Amino acid sequence: MYTHFKDGVAVAAMIDTRKANVQRKYPVKIRVNQKRVRQYYPIGKSLTREEQAKLPTERSREAKGLR
Repeated sequence: MYTHFKDGVAVAAMIDTRKANVQRKYPVKIRVNQKRVRQYYPIGKSLTREEQAKLPTERSREAKGLR
């Protein structure tokens, strides 16, 4: 989705497609890379792949809340 770099640390929001929840949505996680070590942190939101694909161009209030 989006990646931000600063002082050797990369932070990116991503959708974890390894396992869907009961509602067939995938959890959104924050990926932090530092010194080639990745850590994933859940943010408590879930999206379908279709919702994720249209998120950058979506102008609704719900989409703005997720960004």
